[in-house]
Parts: sequence; structure tokens; C-alpha cells
Amino acid sequence: MEVDGRTSCTLTTSRGCPFRCAFCYNTVYNRNKWRGMSSAKVLEKIRFLADRYKIGNIYFHDDNFCASLPRVDEITKGLIREKIDIQWGLLGTRIDHD
Repeated sequence: MEVDGRTSCTLTTSRGCPFRCAFCYNTVYNRNKWRGMSSAKVLEKIRFLADRYKIGNIYFHDDNFCASLPRVDEITKGLIREKIDIQWGLLGTRIDHD
């Protein structure tokens, strides 16, 4: 699939969510546990997709991509440091999470 002329894909880097939102399936399905790939592993996967398949857009399809803000910080700084030219977006996060 292409978005804005760039090849796109989805990538899941974590499962679950540590929060207890009343409307969410995670309270039962994942028992409020969050498990995420390390930032190094996420960057490795992104680099592979960008190099091998010329992916230019990645849509993170995690239940809560931002459950670990230090991990998000490491991923975003790694994208800049390694000069990986992708645009990205995400599905799951909480706006009140610090």
C-alpha cells in the first residue's frame, strides 16, 4: 500500500496495556500487562523494512505504543540518530499518560 507516494506497512511492537479503562478489552484479555519489544529490536525491524522493502511509512498497531515513555524516547531518538527516513503514526496511546 502507498500513502503520499511512499510504501506503507503496519508494525506491532508491543501487546497489552497496564491501564484499566472500563471500555477496553485489555483488562480481561491481557490482564493489564504490557509487553514490548526493546527499542533496539524495534529499530532493527524498522531498518530492515526501510532497507529491504523501501518502506517509507510505518503505522504502529500496538494496544498502547506509549506505555513505556523511555522506550518511545529511545525509538524516536534512534530514528533520528540512525537517519532512518520514515514517516510514522500510531494506533494506541493514552493522552493523560506522563
